[in-house]
Amino acid sequence: MQYQDASKRWRPGRFRFVCAVFAQLSFVAVACGTDCVDSFDCRFYGRCSNVNGTCEVQSNGDCRVWDHCSSFETCSSLCAESGFCTAHDGVCRAGSDGDCEESRQCKEEALCSHVGGLCEVVDDEDCRNSDLCSKYGQCAAQAGADSTYCVAGSDEDCAQAERCVVDGECCYDGVGACVMGGGGGCL
Repeated sequence: MQYQDASKRWRPGRFRFVCAVFAQLSFVAVACGTDCVDSFDCRFYGRCSNVNGTCEVQSNGDCRVWDHCSSFETCSSLCAESGFCTAHDGVCRAGSDGDCEESRQCKEEALCSHVGGLCEVVDDEDCRNSDLCSKYGQCAAQAGADSTYCVAGSDEDCAQAERCVVDGECCYDGVGACVMGGGGGCL
């Protein structure tokens, strides 16, 4: 077997192939001359600014760059998904109630209030304005050991929920859930 000269083994076309295959990694994307905005780290972590050859979070714009994404399967905006719209110490995090209120997690999971860089449930209003209330009757905030979460708090919470109409779970069970009533109504 004959060995080829190194210049013949590594052709420019092979470098382009390596860059194409590994362009999702920020350090390779920059090394290959690809803009950070096209990288996996930008789409999922907000690391969209090229700083000395690495992709990093530098501004609120980096956290919001993928807000108009058409599919969370191809990209997941930290801002639109979780309310992490504010750049702080090189990461995207929630910086205000407004950041949280615009997120998918606020609408669906009641994580609408800014607490220490995260979006969390803090009161009944967070629960009432979410799908947890309108779909499942979980309209009241209840403090747990590690966090606050939404539960059903009354027969009225349950009766107004989609689950009452669809599944017949219209009665408050006294401990935070909507259940089917016995006989002619709620106990």
